[in-house]
Amino acid sequence: MRILVTGGSGFIGTHLIESLLADQYEVRNLDIAPPKLLKDRVYWIEGDVTDATSVMRLVKSFSPQAICHLAARTDMEGNSIEDYVVNYEGTQCLLDAAHAHPAVERFILVSTQFVHQQPNSMPQHDADYAPHTLYGESNVRAEEALRAVAGSHFAWAIARPTN
Repeated sequence: MRILVTGGSGFIGTHLIESLLADQYEVRNLDIAPPKLLKDRVYWIEGDVTDATSVMRLVKSFSPQAICHLAARTDMEGNSIEDYVVNYEGTQCLLDAAHAHPAVERFILVSTQFVHQQPNSMPQHDADYAPHTLYGESNVRAEEALRAVAGSHFAWAIARPTN
């Protein structure tokens, strides 16, 4: 199976790629930053997930069966939602490419617990959003973009790592 990992040069992505390679998957890592491990540079494609043309070209040429989308800005320093454009526009670019290429069977969005992070409040369902930061709001937009393609030719899932 061919798997495209975005943001694979970060902490989680590095470990994910190592695990996928150990299980004999064919992997490509689309990231603006080089991998932490020199041996993983052979799988790295330098690029930005918000570059729709490049993303479309990569998905067409690599023809992944799965996309695991980790690329994101994750800090709390932004002053406006536009500071986190990579989170929601990057997701949309990948979704557009996945929708255009029937080889894609699965799409996994790695989001955040910050999509519902209100004190003394537990989410009532998986689309119960209550972000308290711009970072959280940007991931709500990414999750909503993914939910909007429900019924497409690929299965999808959202993972929300916690601390």
